Amino acid sequence: MIFFFGLGLLISALIVVFFYAYCIERRYRESFRYNPKADYNYAFPEDSSFQVMLEKDGFLWPSPKTDTDTAFLKVSVHSNWTSIFFPPYMEIHSHGIVVKQYFEKTSSGIRYVNLSPLLAKVPTLVPGEKLVIKGHHLSWASGVTDLYLFQNLELKRARVLVLAPHPDDAEIAAFGLYNDQDASIITITAGERGKSKYKRFFKTPQKHALFQGKIRTWDSLVIPFWGNISPKKCLNLGYFDGTLKTMACNPDQKIHSESIGTSDLNTFRQYNISDLLPRDTPAEPTWNNLVTDLERLLTKINPSIIVTPNPLTDGSPDHQFTTLALLEALQRISSIQGSLYLYTVHSAYTTRWPFGTEESTVSLPPFFSKLSFFEKIYALHLSSDVYNRKFFALDDLHVAIPMRKFLRMDELFFVTPVKEASALREMFLGNFALKDQVP
Repeated sequence: MIFFFGLGLLISALIVVFFYAYCIERRYRESFRYNPKADYNYAFPEDSSFQVMLEKDGFLWPSPKTDTDTAFLKVSVHSNWTSIFFPPYMEIHSHGIVVKQYFEKTSSGIRYVNLSPLLAKVPTLVPGEKLVIKGHHLSWASGVTDLYLFQNLELKRARVLVLAPHPDDAEIAAFGLYNDQDASIITITAGERGKSKYKRFFKTPQKHALFQGKIRTWDSLVIPFWGNISPKKCLNLGYFDGTLKTMACNPDQKIHSESIGTSDLNTFRQYNISDLLPRDTPAEPTWNNLVTDLERLLTKINPSIIVTPNPLTDGSPDHQFTTLALLEALQRISSIQGSLYLYTVHSAYTTRWPFGTEESTVSLPPFFSKLSFFEKIYALHLSSDVYNRKFFALDDLHVAIPMRKFLRMDELFFVTPVKEASALREMFLGNFALKDQVP
């Protein structure tokens, strides 16, 4: 009798465990707009590729023609059944340094492993030296594959302009890149609709949104000081959170903010102390005015690097249309000098990216189109000092930041020449229909 009672308890416990696992897995899968078993599809420049023989335990480093700072290895992965419970990941070992990259649970297909932290930590990778790879809850196909290598601009020679759709995006995406640089940071919106811890202090949603916009505007002006950027080189244009796509569809129309009940951009612009944009500049919340603002700023700053969201991999409308406004401004001034450094904060395909833990490296975001939209990739590995200051910068923001996702040792940028800006704009407007390309 006791035996059957114990057996019944064991079976009941197993049913509960598997039902719980099923519910967790279902919820996990619902956060993806694609099949995790689909191949990622990136059009890498042909001159960046080196062929290597990938074995079950690693591969030999090739003899590149130039020094490199960024490396991605093309791998066909296959997750084990245990990845239902545990996120699959790879460890890449060299000279006592270990780099981890995580993948989606139950994932299979082509992925790209970010080896760039090794290039930052290991003084010299000798041609013919073996990089050892260990898989956890996954395996990969052996055979000839591609290693993509890039050498990027020396940033100390650059004049940098960072565009942030909201008052946290510059820190999340590019703190390490703008740190200690000749950099200007332009935030497009006040971010008044973001999540906040302060609702209980206000009787109406409108008063809360007004306070939220003010305090986040201040954040956009002073938080970059952690990266040694003066508030005089920071500017918040004060456009209204969540309205950029509507503005683009109605370029001459003033957009009224329902959140705070006004159409006056000076509600938030009044806190700027920078002279990057004259105080008598028209402050009307229209698309054409936004493009004109950016046109004036480009002429004033004359950047050699423009850091902005990637409209093809970042799914936030404010992020996409921040860059669209920039591309229109570049067309107006007929600029062909410099480079665009395109970042991703909110993946267009899943809320889970970047995958893994804080100490793991940032992988390429999911992408499934053969659009050729970049010339290089730049994976910037942060020093311990810069990483620590990035932590304090994110921690100081008056909005909830999921550190697991956004506090990483690496920042990732797709690099394309400014002269290709019009092509990027056409890709976004004409070819990038996400719903038609999800596998």
